[in-house]
Amino acid sequence: GGGERIERLIWELAGVAGVDPGPRTLRELAWMAQARQRAAWERTSWLLALIANVNRDPRRQSRPFKPADFDPYAGQDGGRRERPLTDTRAAFRLMKMLFVKDDASDAHRGDQKGS
Repeated sequence: GGGERIERLIWELAGVAGVDPGPRTLRELAWMAQARQRAAWERTSWLLALIANVNRDPRRQSRPFKPADFDPYAGQDGGRRERPLTDTRAAFRLMKMLFVKDDASDAHRGDQKGS
């Protein structure tokens, strides 16, 4: 029932936050869990930006990537969003740009190697 779902939610949030749920309210646990998730995404987005920039072709992507490009909590103005961005199309476009090679540029590189 509803009571079991709430109890499960309390324990899940406490697990994410890494705390004992006993002395805390559901609201406090939710805040703590969300803060931990935001902090994890902030660290992860720095690493993703670093990896993307190391592998970036400046001819295809002149602007260096910023951590905010990968952080679902990062706002357009550089601030933080209350909830994560969940635009999967934008995420797939970004992944395609990073990881799918352009055949035309590969053919051009191949011509250079042969000469």
